[in-house]
Amino acid sequence: MPGRHRSLSQGVQFQQAPVEGTLSQKLTQFITQSLFSEGVPDDLTCALGSFNLYAAVSHAWFDHKNKAAVVTHVSVYVKDNFTFTDVAGDASQYLGHWSRSHVAIVPAHQVAALSNVGWLEYAVVHGNVHAKDAVLYPVKNAEFRAWQRKHNQGGDFIIYTDKIVMKLDTPISVAL
Repeated sequence: MPGRHRSLSQGVQFQQAPVEGTLSQKLTQFITQSLFSEGVPDDLTCALGSFNLYAAVSHAWFDHKNKAAVVTHVSVYVKDNFTFTDVAGDASQYLGHWSRSHVAIVPAHQVAALSNVGWLEYAVVHGNVHAKDAVLYPVKNAEFRAWQRKHNQGGDFIIYTDKIVMKLDTPISVAL
């Protein structure tokens, strides 16, 4: 439940580890997907392209005699923010080529963006040219934000996985 994880993140989260790939790793993944899965990213890539692992205190007790809190269990979970914002001065982030029914990643777009080449700012055809939604249009954060303002719909969102509670082999004592 988002509310429960939200309080974990805000109240007792004590460790965060980003999970991120290098640009080279991301380009390799895009190229592999384009060769073996028709340019369509898999569910994991779409949901968690990069994310953070969090650890939070799950169970603790107070040792009044020694003025300490003893942590016996921690919760580990993933939190991923989708904010659709860009870094000032940088090119708007490419989100894929979209139609109403699907998304495809055009790996050459990433290379073109790095080289400041704009030829991939055009639509592409994916599959049968006569099929419904075969034409996909490039979408970046800036276009998505413009669409949000125009239609007063859409928004940022945060995804949380279920938490996994882990008992510590050796409890952690924290002086109060």
